[in-house]
Amino acid sequence: MGGQGSGNLSVLFQTEDDKKLLWTKSRSSLTKWLPELLPLGKHHQPYRIVFSSQTSSLPNTQTFALDDISFQNCEKDYQAPDFILATCSFEKDLCGWIQGAADEIDWERWSGSTESSKTGPSGDHTSGKGYYLYITSSIHSRTGDTAQLKSPLSPPSGPDGYCFTFWYHMFGVNAGSLKVSTYDISSNHKTLIWQRQGSQGNEWRMAQSHVKLQEVYQLFIEASVGFSGHIAIDDLLVTKGACASTEGLCDFEEGDCGWIQQTDEDLDWIRVSDQSRKSNFLKSRPVFDHTTNTATGHYFYMDTKPPHVQGQKAMMTSPQFNADDTKCLQLWYYMEGSGTGILNVYQQFSNKDRSLLLTQSGEQGGLWRFAQSPLTLSGSDYRIMVEGITGQSEQGTIAFDDVQVTNYPCTPSGQCDFEANFCSWINLLEVNDADWLRVQASTVKHTGPSVDHTSNSSTGYYLYMDSSVGQWGDTAMILSEIFTPDSWGHCFTFWYHLHGNNVGTLNLYMNNRTIHNSGNMLGEEVWTESGDQGDVWRTSNVYVKHKEPFWFIFQFMKGAGSKGSVAIDDVHIIPGPCDSDPTTAPSRHTDAVGIGVGVTVTLLVIFIVGAALYMLNKTQRANRGFILENDDLDRNYTLDNCTVSGGLHEITLSVDGNDTSTI
Repeated sequence: MGGQGSGNLSVLFQTEDDKKLLWTKSRSSLTKWLPELLPLGKHHQPYRIVFSSQTSSLPNTQTFALDDISFQNCEKDYQAPDFILATCSFEKDLCGWIQGAADEIDWERWSGSTESSKTGPSGDHTSGKGYYLYITSSIHSRTGDTAQLKSPLSPPSGPDGYCFTFWYHMFGVNAGSLKVSTYDISSNHKTLIWQRQGSQGNEWRMAQSHVKLQEVYQLFIEASVGFSGHIAIDDLLVTKGACASTEGLCDFEEGDCGWIQQTDEDLDWIRVSDQSRKSNFLKSRPVFDHTTNTATGHYFYMDTKPPHVQGQKAMMTSPQFNADDTKCLQLWYYMEGSGTGILNVYQQFSNKDRSLLLTQSGEQGGLWRFAQSPLTLSGSDYRIMVEGITGQSEQGTIAFDDVQVTNYPCTPSGQCDFEANFCSWINLLEVNDADWLRVQASTVKHTGPSVDHTSNSSTGYYLYMDSSVGQWGDTAMILSEIFTPDSWGHCFTFWYHLHGNNVGTLNLYMNNRTIHNSGNMLGEEVWTESGDQGDVWRTSNVYVKHKEPFWFIFQFMKGAGSKGSVAIDDVHIIPGPCDSDPTTAPSRHTDAVGIGVGVTVTLLVIFIVGAALYMLNKTQRANRGFILENDDLDRNYTLDNCTVSGGLHEITLSVDGNDTSTI
């Protein structure tokens, strides 16, 4: 296929009763022969293979050619090779995996840093010196172009299935998406089993999925190009049986991980995916789970039964954890709908005592939200208990996923230096034109900070947006966790770096349930800064006070400049006023305390002034080289006024009732 035009080439499978599309390609600028393999499966009725082409009405715009058509492995006793043979590290070749000819671009086998080391991996995952496959945004590709990698044909997986594990690297302000699907040969049906979208950090990450199919199938790995970023894969591994679970983590993909339903409660938690709705009472539910970000992924969801009764409960209990050095509980939860109830998480000890770790209530924006809590080290074995309580309306939805108990301390709520990860901040992938990146200062080009703020070194990390990428007006937003209101409000302190000609605008929004439900998705703007602020880290703080749970959104809006960047580091959200700007928040002291402090300060100042005058008199008399008129010492010094302004004490003195001076 070559030339320019809007034509396409298709392959159809036709029987007496039916016709289905096997393959199609609508655009190609290549002028070389390309191979393609199309699995047909086993059929008991006569069929035809039909090649169909459609060309543009313009002359000489598109050409099609076919050659060397053959059928392979048609013997009745043919058996597809064991799927374990699909294991591949790409050190020598593709190990039987083939490029999809119907896609727009191909995966490229590469070693070392990519041609654009700004976003690609510095080496492969296997050894750092070997080979991997990658795609990148470039002048040779368009946003949305796809590259497809197909596994060899695989026999039915059997009852135990296979665990498919691979490593991936996705980095860039708009890296695109990566998907893994199973393709059933007999039904010509493709099912999405795992996906990621946007930047996942400048590092290799592991993914795995349990594959169970009773027909001959293939695996498809498909990547789509973003406008700036790389996607790479390496070390594909196939093993028999279910995937091994990560210690302390349950993602509920293979089952309930030993979590037990409490049967004496009113309602049940049920393990579901969007493809297996078991609830008799239909209402909104998460379309995707948090683990795989697909409709085939699983999570636990609080089921309800008509008639709706407020205050009904559902309770689940984890397996028992030993009283060791586990320090932190982390989980993801989802709460959506008017009248959503309450989610409580407890730590229950072997002596039946329990402590409340987390509580959330009400509608929270229809997103998977992150929560964590330090665990109590009491010397007693314990379990984690998750309790759901119905709210005022049957429309409320509560779900949870990816529960993990770790040996690492929790990051303090509202505080993050980005040295280890994003903490609880997440990119709003659904609405972002570009993503915030967590980067090391030494890897940033152009106008990015050469050091982070935390360590003031090139080895430190911060959040970063490159304004040289994208178009004028593009936005990147990052969302905080939800904070519990405090009677004295909260102070949000952060450091920012805004540098470059016409770099753009950095905004901070505050939102809560009431504002969000009114249709205002961003919330109230509480701080903004725009334009070049110099190649320095600057700090700012914002005081907010609300009566209901709230959250923050940082939004960067790209300016017209071609070079520039914005960065954020060391964010701290703590209860109470902002000390550096007392006018923004009420004092925690009562009027009586303030008056008492004022009187004390005044008396102290009078004493200090008197002592200073006495010492001055004594010193001057002892100093024979300096002549002081006795009249000066005999004058009457009177303290007229003592005020406090801007944190400083202003003292007004009168001399003989005439002259005044201010200290």
